[in-house]
Amino acid sequence: MALFRSLIKKARDKDIELTFAISPVHSYQMELMRLLSIYPVFEDWKREIVEVLEEESAPHPDKDPFPLWDFSGYNSITTENFANGNSPSGSLRWYWEPTHYKREVGDLILKRILGDGKGVPDDFGVRLKADNIEKELLKIRADRKRVHAKNPEIIKELDRIWKETAKARAQFMKRQKNIKRLI
Repeated sequence: MALFRSLIKKARDKDIELTFAISPVHSYQMELMRLLSIYPVFEDWKREIVEVLEEESAPHPDKDPFPLWDFSGYNSITTENFANGNSPSGSLRWYWEPTHYKREVGDLILKRILGDGKGVPDDFGVRLKADNIEKELLKIRADRKRVHAKNPEIIKELDRIWKETAKARAQFMKRQKNIKRLI
């Protein structure tokens, strides 16, 4: 966060306007964070960004904090169903695959941030601030529960794969540690 804070200070000193956005990772990536037990770290990271933006705006009461837009979570874009096809051949509307979204998603992000938001789903993109961060984090958790309830077979399959690959992941991590010791 020190580097981020430094960026904010330099931008303020030079009167540069910044807008920040958290990428719309697909819900499969969100599920991976859940399985890795690192989702709470993701939430804390969002809190810290909001905190830094608020703190660094305090010496400039005549200016709003730089905006932070959150497009992550479980929404109508990020929950596109990968069960019906996962090839990068264009069979998916919003994503090439779970980590890369298509240009159309980028256009929606820009419309939400820079435009009037026309044509952007209501549930896609929210500006995070100190006064709404906790509410938005709770909303994402509630949305995750709805996605789990609506897609139990996909969630069970992800959980099954995770459990079945536990031994192989542990062996891989052990090899990585051994390689690092040699370097």
